[in-house]
Amino acid sequence: MTTKRKFFIYILIFIACYSAIIIFIIIPTIKDIREISQTIYNERVDLEKKYLKGQLMKKTLEDFEKIKSQEEKLFSIFVIKGQELAFITLLEDFANKNNIELKINLKQIQTEAKISSIPLELSLSGNYLNTLKYLDDLERLNNYYGIKNIQISSYQQNIRGNVKLIVKGDIYTTEPETF
Repeated sequence: MTTKRKFFIYILIFIACYSAIIIFIIIPTIKDIREISQTIYNERVDLEKKYLKGQLMKKTLEDFEKIKSQEEKLFSIFVIKGQELAFITLLEDFANKNNIELKINLKQIQTEAKISSIPLELSLSGNYLNTLKYLDDLERLNNYYGIKNIQISSYQQNIRGNVKLIVKGDIYTTEPETF
């Protein structure tokens, strides 16, 4: 064999070995590295999401602990079921204090829910300023009375300054054991 031919055979063997190394070792390794890199990226994204959820949960728990001391204040807006009479008595006391004639229409609704709303309609008759004072007392109540509608009209045409006021809204009740 001539040296030229040996040289070409060595080059072909070298190219064949180099190609075999590239095809059987380097390309599969690159594929594995890309798959591992993608898996690592996905895990990092998942961990970041979990970290953010954990931080949100931690903040939520901290906020809950901050407002837990105000839980009693929050539940004071409710009328305890079975104590509606005390609430109505309070409304009547406000009317007597302000020299207002008061008619109450409370539609008691029986529900199994722990928290429920009850429609309450108040019909007030009296002096305009006294009626406003009654509304001020009503606003200062610890219990929440969600007013939906107010109608005002003159009352007893021959007496100046008298008005009739109809206030419609809801009170909210809860079970005693909710606290």
